[in-house]
Amino acid sequence: MIENIIKKILDFDAMERKILAESIERKNSIEIEIAKKRSELKQLYIEYVNDEIELLKESERENVERILREKDELISIQLEKLNSIYEANKETWIEELFNRVVN
Repeated sequence: MIENIIKKILDFDAMERKILAESIERKNSIEIEIAKKRSELKQLYIEYVNDEIELLKESERENVERILREKDELISIQLEKLNSIYEANKETWIEELFNRVVN
């Protein structure tokens, strides 16, 4: 009778040790899987962010190029106006400068 109780206790103990070992093994396996998933998600996020950065760079590059074209056009228009003013007034200005130097 006592031997049967001791045997059952030992059987339960062995079963509990086996369940505990399996649980620890499963826990370790899950932790490894979580670490892999975390690493994969981190890599995906890094790739996503890098893609977004490239899109922003391209967008900003296009904006800068557009602004530069607009400034170049404005400068060309202003240069044409200055040349026109110079051509219209050059004889008068030359004569005026000459008169100032001579007189």
